[in-house]
Amino acid sequence: MKNIRFSAVFVFLGLIFVPITPAKADTTQMAAVTIATAKADIPVILPTNPFYFAKELTRELRRFFTFGAVNKAAYELEVAHEKALEVREVEKITPNNTEAINRALENYTTDVVRLKERIESIDSASSDVRVSELLQTLEGAAVEHTELLQELKTNEALIEAATSAETVVADAATSATLKLDANITTLEATADTTISPSTVVMPSTVIQAAPAVIR
Repeated sequence: MKNIRFSAVFVFLGLIFVPITPAKADTTQMAAVTIATAKADIPVILPTNPFYFAKELTRELRRFFTFGAVNKAAYELEVAHEKALEVREVEKITPNNTEAINRALENYTTDVVRLKERIESIDSASSDVRVSELLQTLEGAAVEHTELLQELKTNEALIEAATSAETVVADAATSATLKLDANITTLEATADTTISPSTVVMPSTVIQAAPAVIR
């Protein structure tokens, strides 16, 4: 019993005192990895875990130490993707526990709302090329997340929560599209060039946050 308690305390302290580094949408190019091949993307601490609150606390600390509209939006996209993975894993591990899945869906939806707010706070007139790439990445992530939510809707007990999440994702994608159009217009006007996905270096945190496929 003492060993079990010691292990629990050790895990808790490990989560609480994990090094907190500000999220930064840097310009280091990295290859996107699909969830099917990236075991590191599989969440270890799920919303059903009693220590999940520590994971959320760590996220809050990173939010506090993340500065700049683009970096804040990039981090929220990363978290939204992590929570989409959490939903998938909870459904995979406990498919009959609809209460837990719905709770994970609500948790995911809350963060997508925050992501939408961060996207809207970005200056569409910014000449920062990271803005364009971030918004394009969000659009692609929204498609993949929507596919996951549609799969969950095949379970009648999950329809309400999944539909609510799907609506919020669509709103975030719409905001990203409008902001992207305005940003590209600004960049074309100032540089007289067209920004395309092939000419912009991908922020590493965003690539990690939005792999190509959620299955």
